[in-house]
Amino acid sequence: MLTYYYKEKKGNSALQKFIDNKKLVNYVKMVINNKEFSLTEVGKRMGITRQNLYALLNKENLSFADIQRICDAIDCELHYNIVDVAGQLKELSPQALHLIEELKKDLQSGKTIEDILLQENASAIQPTQKEEDQTRNGSNT
Repeated sequence: MLTYYYKEKKGNSALQKFIDNKKLVNYVKMVINNKEFSLTEVGKRMGITRQNLYALLNKENLSFADIQRICDAIDCELHYNIVDVAGQLKELSPQALHLIEELKKDLQSGKTIEDILLQENASAIQPTQKEEDQTRNGSNT
């Protein structure tokens, strides 16, 4: 899976995941439109006609070089990232999701990571009620 990243030379940026060229072309067209360029102007900046740019955008196998040329013409940079999908977690367990939510709440309440870890260590060291009962019952006998 490829993730394309475009960055305007002025500082704005966006990260998008594309499964096929059609989605990428639609995104490029959206960026061109958002930057208020016409296809004619982009074509001129690339040294081609509007018709040739349109044909380029609609060809089945759009290359990185083609996208790079378009990005250069609209003052953007092209970055891409190859993501190892097999190495990512597919789904978190309900317990993990609960722990994440608890951590978020603690952090939002102003606790530091150090405070949270110390709290967790203290609770792990403290005996459970069952252990306390067994100690009391064992010491009474």
